[in-house]
Amino acid sequence: MEGNLDRKKENLHPIYAKRRKVEEGAYISDWELGDYQTELGINVAEMKGKLVLDIGSGKSEKFSKEAAKKGIKVVSMSPHLKNPAALTEEFLKDWQKSSVAGRAQEMPFKDGTFDYEVALYSVPYYLPFNQEEYKKFFKEVIRTLKPGGRAYFAPIFKNRTVGHGLVPKEFIRGVLDQFRPDITYKIEERNNGDNERRLVLIKNTN
Repeated sequence: MEGNLDRKKENLHPIYAKRRKVEEGAYISDWELGDYQTELGINVAEMKGKLVLDIGSGKSEKFSKEAAKKGIKVVSMSPHLKNPAALTEEFLKDWQKSSVAGRAQEMPFKDGTFDYEVALYSVPYYLPFNQEEYKKFFKEVIRTLKPGGRAYFAPIFKNRTVGHGLVPKEFIRGVLDQFRPDITYKIEERNNGDNERRLVLIKNTN
């Protein structure tokens, strides 16, 4: 039986293997364009010629590099760069040196900069379970999006977590409803067996 379990682990689809590493506390930074499409539900064709912010991109910036080949300009933002003393040798070895230093709660960009913003297994997944922190984060997302811009986040909720607290839908809604009527949003069920959901936020044109 144990051998069968081991074989199942070896045959995991790459994206599920990455998810497992995230839940086990491993630092993952090699999410690819295909992962962003699958997990976030983004339409790459619609993003062509647009400016996209990748929040918490990680050192490899694979999404940025692969998106560029599709005619999409991506700005990668990494919180690691806010504290150079905390940068590990492993991070610096593979870092593409094109990331912008910044925290999700205080983004270093002007109002209305981006057409799209994306965050895959970064925020709000790793935000402290605190309404004020979430409010700061979403306020920055809304501020830096252009009118009509969209933001995609996943996962925003998991019934099964390792090292992370539960983030109920009601909590997310309670924070986001404070920004109406400036935004509309939808929380989408993933139906992938992990009780995950993703969030799509749209900045309304007033």
